[in-house]
Amino acid sequence: MNFKILGLLLLTLVTQISCSSKCSDGCLTTQGEKLSFSDAEQLMYYCDIFTRNGVGRMALRLSYDEVAQRTDSDLNHPLMMAFLTYEDLYKSPLVFYRADSAKDVDYMEIVRSCNQLKRDFHSDRKWTY
Repeated sequence: MNFKILGLLLLTLVTQISCSSKCSDGCLTTQGEKLSFSDAEQLMYYCDIFTRNGVGRMALRLSYDEVAQRTDSDLNHPLMMAFLTYEDLYKSPLVFYRADSAKDVDYMEIVRSCNQLKRDFHSDRKWTY
């Protein structure tokens, strides 16, 4: 029993240390997750790329070949950037339904989640230091 308590205390300590090193400039609590300032900033950047002018909606509906054809494989084209950014959003802690096929993902869910991230980012109450 004492080993269980000791193990639990050790796990708690390790978790606190990893969070504090990750959040040395402050931690944003959003959608049930804690993000460092730089991670939150990067995620907002992905959101901006994906949601700008609704291009993410089109990116979800197209295959890579279709996107490459429409953009001449230009990695700086907004459609290509949105298509490639979806993978980063998929792996992120943002709350939205992740379907097996991107075509089945609700674009507006991603927009709402990104908007929540932005609101939380600009709210002093969501930051811990």
